[in-house]
Amino acid sequence: MGPLVSAEFLKTIYEECAGGPEQQARAVILHSDPSMPDRTQAFLNGGTEVVLARFIEALRQLQRLGVSRVVVCCVTIHHLLPRLPIELREQVLSLLDVIVRAVAERPRRHLLLCTTGTRRLSLFERHAGWDTVADRIVLPDGEDQAAIHDTIYRVKETADVDILAKEVERLLDKYGVDSFIAGCTEMHFAAKRFDVPGGRFGCVDPLLIVARDAARGCI
Repeated sequence: MGPLVSAEFLKTIYEECAGGPEQQARAVILHSDPSMPDRTQAFLNGGTEVVLARFIEALRQLQRLGVSRVVVCCVTIHHLLPRLPIELREQVLSLLDVIVRAVAERPRRHLLLCTTGTRRLSLFERHAGWDTVADRIVLPDGEDQAAIHDTIYRVKETADVDILAKEVERLLDKYGVDSFIAGCTEMHFAAKRFDVPGGRFGCVDPLLIVARDAARGCI
């Protein structure tokens, strides 16, 4: 949904495919429509049906193009997945599923960094696997959650990854953890900054995980 991170995710897929002939890389269709209403504002202020209708139409457009799997570069819109027609729902790869599965496999604590919409809608807490990972997920307090949300929107507007990286470091130090969950897709920018061998911090970024799986032909 976010145009900058959608483009970055496409770039990440092909970076992960590097090392062989380009003809062997995955064929990917990017549907980028920045006019989609803001998901947090819509879901918290009575605009859910408008977003749902736009979401369904976008998925049907992709279906007509013959796509086999869909990755939606917005975590907050996963609130609508249960309301999708089953034939569309089955094509969408849930980023929440990817995150919960990865956290369950990594015995460490992670700070959840996401939009205020995702937090207020309790998207993670309502996931079927929440009870298996709840003790590994640290939730920021209200003041820090507001700061995270504001920083995410600054990145949407300015593409300034340095601002994001500094805020992530501040929060990880404050909460005494060395890993974070990219619970908003804009956090993919920070994940790529921190995902280096021997780095100080780790991360669970569903877009990185999916890109690597796509490069290996796993999805």
